[in-house]
Amino acid sequence: MSYVAHKQLSILINLGWSFQYGMLIISLAGVVVLLLLCVLGWNLILKVLGAVISYKAALSIWALSFPARYIPGGIWAYTSRASLSSSYGVELSTAITSMYVETLLIILSSITVGIISLIWISHLPVTIEIVLFSWLASLILVHPKILIRLLEIRARKECLTKNLILLNKKSILKLFFYYIFYWGLCSIFFLFFVLSIYPVSHNDWLPVALSFPLCYFMGFIIFFVPSGIGIRESALYMMLSSLLPDNINLLVSLGSRLWLMGGEILFLFLVFIIKKLAKN
Repeated sequence: MSYVAHKQLSILINLGWSFQYGMLIISLAGVVVLLLLCVLGWNLILKVLGAVISYKAALSIWALSFPARYIPGGIWAYTSRASLSSSYGVELSTAITSMYVETLLIILSSITVGIISLIWISHLPVTIEIVLFSWLASLILVHPKILIRLLEIRARKECLTKNLILLNKKSILKLFFYYIFYWGLCSIFFLFFVLSIYPVSHNDWLPVALSFPLCYFMGFIIFFVPSGIGIRESALYMMLSSLLPDNINLLVSLGSRLWLMGGEILFLFLVFIIKKLAKN
């Protein structure tokens, strides 16, 4: 992807195109902010479940386990986070439940925000029925009564429900709106990234911005692909094909992964600096 993006970039530069570096810097800083909000979201879920750890501890756990998301299989970031959480006194049952709830809330909120883009974009790589079914399934699975039943089934083999405080409807609703806010902010920063490459018409700002949460969902559910690499970019290319010129669209779609990874590297560097300062 880096090779193709660089090749496309060279072609555009030869045509007189250039980055809007101010918007690019804002969008990269935005990725760091979004990751900090991801950590906060998980920390809030833990607190609702009765596991009170500091934000600094949650940040440390997240930063150490986060790179594992690029290992094929899709489970390593979760298993490493559960393992690291135990060193801060978080029980296995609580850690598993927190990540279960977090995952479903991310799916629910990304579809809720991204589905608005379907008003403008009809040629999706997946059918609207699959998207709506995934939304409904996530809503059912995150319901407290269903969550209790799932844990009771699992508890026949392991005592995962021991000392576990479950979420109620009010808590889930508050967390759901938190993640709605998160995806709204993510859409804005993604729009800044696109605008740093191409001056999108004001009329297309909303569908372009909201296409990213929906494509993130598509990459998210293909769990065996490391961090949805290739899936999300392909979906994004298809969704934006009617809104952006082809050469720009290719750079935006492939560049979106490099944009995210650039922000992730900055995030890890920031956490490293924070830990160093804390030790001093």
